[in-house]
Amino acid sequence: MNEYLKKYEDIFLQLKKSFKWEMADSKLFMNASSMYVLKEKDFSLARYRDLTEHIKKEAALFSPLRSTPRLTMGAVLDTNYEEPKERLKDVELIYKELRNQKFKKGAATYTTALVLLSSGDRTVPFHEQTSKTMEVHRAMKKEHPFITSEHDYPLASLLAQRKENTEELMNRIEYFYKEATGIGLHKGNDLQFLSHILSLDEEHEKEELVERLKEAAAEWKKSGLKLKQLHYPALALLALTSLEKVTFEKIKRTADDLNRKKPFRWHKDWNSLTAANLVMVTLFDQQKAVDVHLFATMETVMEAQNAAMIATIAGGAAVSSSGS
Repeated sequence: MNEYLKKYEDIFLQLKKSFKWEMADSKLFMNASSMYVLKEKDFSLARYRDLTEHIKKEAALFSPLRSTPRLTMGAVLDTNYEEPKERLKDVELIYKELRNQKFKKGAATYTTALVLLSSGDRTVPFHEQTSKTMEVHRAMKKEHPFITSEHDYPLASLLAQRKENTEELMNRIEYFYKEATGIGLHKGNDLQFLSHILSLDEEHEKEELVERLKEAAAEWKKSGLKLKQLHYPALALLALTSLEKVTFEKIKRTADDLNRKKPFRWHKDWNSLTAANLVMVTLFDQQKAVDVHLFATMETVMEAQNAAMIATIAGGAAVSSSGS
């Protein structure tokens, strides 16, 4: 884990220095840095700068990709694809399909295009996938109008890939949302994220998942970590992957290590999230052979969840945590 943290800090400092005139939130650089660590991808500042400049050059005049969202886009493309500039063309094509379905212009829709590019069913035309994604998002907004926004697009695109019809899917999501409030979690957009992630699982009965979530929340607190709404999606991922005491102890130690580092000491809540992601990825690596599909999905969910949070930062918006 020490090597992971050293690499994370090194990349962060390079990005912070190189893009200091961007006036970007530090969490953008923290998120980009974590992608290289989580994907075990070598980082080249020259390659990354070239890619982000290419993204800016190719973007339309009023595109969000001419601003800080291109930094996240660059990290996602660079860590996932051998030919990131070619894949940018695919992202733009999917983005146009999403816009045709009345998705809003902006970073969240570009994030959704990235999710569909990496996890979409290549046997199904993208216009069908984008149509189903909008159908799911509209159903989500109908259920929770005050907390559902464009920042829910990415996970809606993952949910749209499930076999259930939209009504069945919404019933499943709502079950987890209500049950989660029953174990003391607070209503809001982060709880909605959590319920979306649990809804993607096909390995457990829904009642068992609620019990696993309850246990994950208890272990998180027992380890000495403060549980904030920001951490709810990570809690859902832990409920799906590992409830062992040692897992939460590793997260606590990793978060403490990050909190002691000067560049990150003012971001303790985000550090806990980063620590959880780092520990979970080591679990994915160990258990991937057992269920390749499950852990590939979990990695995609983690990316979608983090990217959605970053999209709110990049867009200068705060996700509402008011109840619904």
